[in-house]
Amino acid sequence: MVDPHTHPIDDVIMLRQELERLQHEIDMLRGMVSVPIPVSTRLERLKLRPNMELYSDALLNELLQESIELWLDHTHQPTDPGKKIDGQILEIATIKVNMLGGEGSSAASDGSMSRTWALIPDDLRNRMNGYRLVQ
Repeated sequence: MVDPHTHPIDDVIMLRQELERLQHEIDMLRGMVSVPIPVSTRLERLKLRPNMELYSDALLNELLQESIELWLDHTHQPTDPGKKIDGQILEIATIKVNMLGGEGSSAASDGSMSRTWALIPDDLRNRMNGYRLVQ
């Protein structure tokens, strides 16, 4: 693998690149590196969730925008950090879709079935708090 006609620093760089490639392969085999999702936009990813096909793109985009604004308000971040928070934004948007028609309510019952909900469940709030800036 080491070529006697190259400069030693070139050998080190080449070996480091090979080591990084092999480490990536090992991580992939262990499941430590997520496989990229072929869907690129938040809207496309939101539409993959159950029953989202029932709603217009305009409504889903509006709910996504509201979700981003809620996330920014909660975390005090100045801008949307992008893909690394996609999961949180999609989760908020899904909750917003499920709450359509029940705005302002925290509980509802229908016969023997009752539901309670929070716009930001505790587990999601905890993940969002990891991005929260002190004001």
